[in-house]
Amino acid sequence: MMSQCFYRVSALETAGFEVVPTFRTPHVTISFTGDLADLGEPIDASGLVRIDLPIAEISEEEIVCHVLISDHYGNLTLNLDGTVLKESFLGRVDGVRVRTAAGPARMRVCRTFAEAIEDEAVLYTDSSGSLAMAVNHGSAAERLGLVPDDEIKLAPMP
Repeated sequence: MMSQCFYRVSALETAGFEVVPTFRTPHVTISFTGDLADLGEPIDASGLVRIDLPIAEISEEEIVCHVLISDHYGNLTLNLDGTVLKESFLGRVDGVRVRTAAGPARMRVCRTFAEAIEDEAVLYTDSSGSLAMAVNHGSAAERLGLVPDDEIKLAPMP
């Protein structure tokens, strides 16, 4: 379809017509089509506060990390980059023991969420590239009793 559009535009241009895209004006970017004033009142940058995120502790026996975000599905984004799946024991095991203040759990390690079967709790790399916990057709936040900033300890499942 795209190639058909290209050939039709090329034919019009060859015939002397000027083809102007109508989806946006030439002086406005694709990503923002409004006025900055529409975004609200300017803020004083000196009032911004730096937030120090917790740093995960990674060893061959255990990973200690924290929940950063819980989305509206109950998926939990952790303070771990998804590359930890390859660079730690997580890349060599099928499952992990999960310890939290709410209690213990077990979870399968997957490369993607699509590998999870219905009602299964999994640890995987989410679309942001972070390590995440999810339950297929469920809420990891509810099942594990976790909220942002809660500590999680992951260990290889025997």
